[in-house]
Amino acid sequence: MGCDLMFGRVFLLVVALLIAAINSSAQYVSDHWFPVYVNGKAGFIDRSGKIVLEPKYDGASYFSEGLARVSVGRDTIITDGFSQGFIDESGKLVIKPSWDVVSHFSEGLAAVGYDQTKQKFELKGRILYTSASHPWYRWGFINRKGEMVIEPKFSDVSEFRDGIAAAGIPIMSEWKMGFINTQGEWVIPPKFDHTNQFSEGLARVFLKGKYGYINRAGKLMIPPIYSSAMDFSEGLACVQVGGDVVKPTGSSVIRKQGRHVFIDKTGREIIKLKNAECHSFEEGLARFENYDVYGEGFINRSGKIVIPPDGMGGQSDFSEGLKFVIRNKGKLGFIDRTGTVVIDLPFGKADDFYRGLASVCESYDYEAKCGYIDKTGKIIWPPTK
Repeated sequence: MGCDLMFGRVFLLVVALLIAAINSSAQYVSDHWFPVYVNGKAGFIDRSGKIVLEPKYDGASYFSEGLARVSVGRDTIITDGFSQGFIDESGKLVIKPSWDVVSHFSEGLAAVGYDQTKQKFELKGRILYTSASHPWYRWGFINRKGEMVIEPKFSDVSEFRDGIAAAGIPIMSEWKMGFINTQGEWVIPPKFDHTNQFSEGLARVFLKGKYGYINRAGKLMIPPIYSSAMDFSEGLACVQVGGDVVKPTGSSVIRKQGRHVFIDKTGREIIKLKNAECHSFEEGLARFENYDVYGEGFINRSGKIVIPPDGMGGQSDFSEGLKFVIRNKGKLGFIDRTGTVVIDLPFGKADDFYRGLASVCESYDYEAKCGYIDKTGKIIWPPTK
C-alpha cells in the first residue's frame, strides 16, 4: 500500500515536470515563418520558401507569440492613413489596425503608440494625414485581445521581460525613466535619465552624465562612472572608462577615446582592450574595432584574439554561428567562427541569420527587392518587393 502510494506520488511528480517542460519550451508554428513582399503586399513563407499566408497587407513583421504586426497604408510624411494591428496564424485580423505604431508581443503584452504630431486635413475632397519627420509618440500596452491594459501615457517603453518594462515620462522639464509592472505601476521610480531593459539581472542606467547598473530592486550595484556601456551578455559587459561620454540618445561628439574593458557583475575589470573599442559577447565571441587597423576582429572570453581585424567590416555580431561581413572591394558574405568565408553573397545588403534564414536585398535602398537565404547560401526566396 505504502509503495503504491509512493509510486503514485512519484508518477504525478514526473507528469507535472514533463508538462512544465513542454509548456516552457512550447513553440508556435509561426516561429518559423518569414515576411515577404509580392507586388507591394506582405505575406509569409515557411523555411522552405512555401507561401503560408498570402500577401495582402501593406507591411508585416515576424510573428511573436503567435501574432504578427501588420500595416495598412504607407508610413510617409503625408498619407491617406497608416495604422498597425495584428493577425494570427490563420491570417485573420484579430486586433484591428488602429494605432500609429505597435511593437511585437512579449509576455502577452504589446506596446502601442499614437503620434502626437499627426495632423488631419482635407485636400480636394481627400482626407489626408501629415506627421513630423520625427514623430512624438505616447506609448501604452494592449493584451492579446487588443484591450488597453496600460494607458498610453509614456514617452518611451521597452518590451516586458520577467514581468517588468522600462518606461519614461516627463518630470518637470526633463524625461525620466524607471520600470513598471504589467498593471502600469512603478516598481522602480522614474529617476534615471535613461535606462535599458534588464539583461542577466542588471539594467544599464544613465544618471548624472555617466552609466552604471542597477538590480531589480532599483539599487545601484555598479556606480555610474562609465562614459559608455552595453548590456550584460554572457556574464560580462563592455564599458568605456574615461573619454568623451556617448549619449544614450541622439548624436555624440567623440574627440577623446577612453579605455574599453569588460567588467563582471561586481564591476571588476576582466578583459582590458588596448587601443580598441569593444562590443558585447554573443555566442562566446566579442567583436572589437582597433583604432589603428581598419576592420573588425573577435576575442574569446579569455581576451585572446581568435579572428584578427583584417579589413572586414559589417557592424554585426555572430548569430546562429555565422557573421555578416563586408569584405575588400565591397564584397559581402558570411564568415564562420574561424573567420573563414563560408557564403559569398551576390547581393548588396544582408541581415544576420534569424530563425535559420538571413534576409538579403539587392541594395540598401528603401524600395529594394529582398529575399532569404539559408546557411548554405541557397536562395530560399528570391528578392521581391
